[in-house]
Amino acid sequence: MMTSRFNQKLQHLSVSQVRPSSLNPRADVGDVSELADSIRAKGIVQPLTVREHPSIDGDFEVIAGHRRLAAAKKAGLLSIPCIVDASVKDDKTVLQTMLIENVQRANITKSEEAAAIQGMLDLGMNINQVAKSIGRKHETIESRVKLAGMSERTQKLVDSGNATLDRVVKVDEFKNHPEVQKALEENIDHFNFDWEYNRAKEKLDWLDNVSQAQEALESIGFTIISFEEAREGYKRITNYNLQDQFPGDAPTVAALTKDHFSAEILENIADYRVVLNHNSRVVQWWMVEDEPERSPEPTAEELAEQKLREEAETALRTSRVTFVEHLKDVISKPKKIKDAQKMLARYIVGMGYQRKDIAELLSIDIPEGVSTFEQVSSFLVEELQKFTTEQLALALMLVQLGSGTSTPYYFLFDLDRFDPRSHDASVTRFSREVLRDAVGWQESPGEKLAREFWQPAIDTENSSTAINDEVKF
Repeated sequence: MMTSRFNQKLQHLSVSQVRPSSLNPRADVGDVSELADSIRAKGIVQPLTVREHPSIDGDFEVIAGHRRLAAAKKAGLLSIPCIVDASVKDDKTVLQTMLIENVQRANITKSEEAAAIQGMLDLGMNINQVAKSIGRKHETIESRVKLAGMSERTQKLVDSGNATLDRVVKVDEFKNHPEVQKALEENIDHFNFDWEYNRAKEKLDWLDNVSQAQEALESIGFTIISFEEAREGYKRITNYNLQDQFPGDAPTVAALTKDHFSAEILENIADYRVVLNHNSRVVQWWMVEDEPERSPEPTAEELAEQKLREEAETALRTSRVTFVEHLKDVISKPKKIKDAQKMLARYIVGMGYQRKDIAELLSIDIPEGVSTFEQVSSFLVEELQKFTTEQLALALMLVQLGSGTSTPYYFLFDLDRFDPRSHDASVTRFSREVLRDAVGWQESPGEKLAREFWQPAIDTENSSTAINDEVKF
């Protein structure tokens, strides 16, 4: 046994006496198989650093060397060389020593480092002391502290490279607004994070200004109501964009109001209401709406027409569902196979929102956990290559023909588009002809009923045109 002038003693301790420290910032020491093989061949070259265990008499706690301890156990050693440091008494020194050792390793994760730094702060050190003790910049320490305050999901995303510390810092800006922060943190790995971040900032700007606006408006006599209340019995007069900094003092608000309204309105403020619209972030003025005139009771002919219309629309909805199933059946039975799947798959993936429609048409389910733009893109490229070129090309054409509304193929089964006199009739008719040629879709009962619905109006118009032509002749 040797004693150094720094109160350190080199001893061989039983492996059973040496315990890992609960303060260790590295939650997982990783695979120690290679290190265990080296220890079997050469022994432990660098002794572990330990201290007397703070709560278990006769045992020791590791300060530096957790991986060596785990490897020694795996190698079957009964004793290991350790430097017992009698000068280390407090947890702060232990944690600082561990962190210094670990930050010098390339494979420590950012969340492990963050946990250790937060632990040092919890023990009474400030950010400047931590930065100086481990040789890191002040900004680096601050970003790790912010990461330590994030959810476990966010920490894992940062460790895996699917989220950045820059985004963590941006999320932390909203720590005084928990609901806004939570919503933004949920999107930390999404491709549209910057857009969500800017929206969150605009929302906070709105919240900062809206309270001043409300006080100012109420001080000159306006009553504030909700948007839902305004829609029942009021009509909107005008808006003011609060994002352009709505004035917070009553005199300026009064002057602004005068610029918007006539003297007659200002003399009857009690008849008007103000809505602070949180969705569109504007101030809205509303007034009591006059009692609307009641529509006359529909005639027997109008009721009959309405009934026919409802029957036709119901039949068309059924036809649309049948049509989609027919497309899936046709596209599952290709006639030829070519070698352009990957090129076509990558093109489809680059189509943005329409790629989801193609995935649905091909019955591709995106699994849970595949959420970022890059993850979804990689998954779809691989899945799409399982289909033939003909299948992909047909799916691409069908989605293009069926896009433009939230309900796929809606325009093909919209009753008003069956009216030959409508502006979109020729385009819709052409699309139906293309689909019949491509997938063998035959006219459904709903489509036939839709044509018949408009036929009387067409016959009347043709009859009228013929009479006029005869008179002119």
